[in-house]
Amino acid sequence: MPADARRERFERSFAKSVGSRHAISVNSGAVALHMAIRMLDLAPGDEVIATGNLDLTLTRGTA
Repeated sequence: MPADARRERFERSFAKSVGSRHAISVNSGAVALHMAIRMLDLAPGDEVIATGNLDLTLTRGTA
């Protein structure tokens, strides 16, 4: 089975197991955090409060 098919099958199975219509798998926690921040649709000047050990490069250029 090609990797894309396995990934899609995993995403569908995971979404179903958590009661969601969609799921997206990524290759790292940094990518997951970047996607989550981007999906918030922040505007310039919006504030994001995060832990002190968050890699700040994740938040640059997101608004």
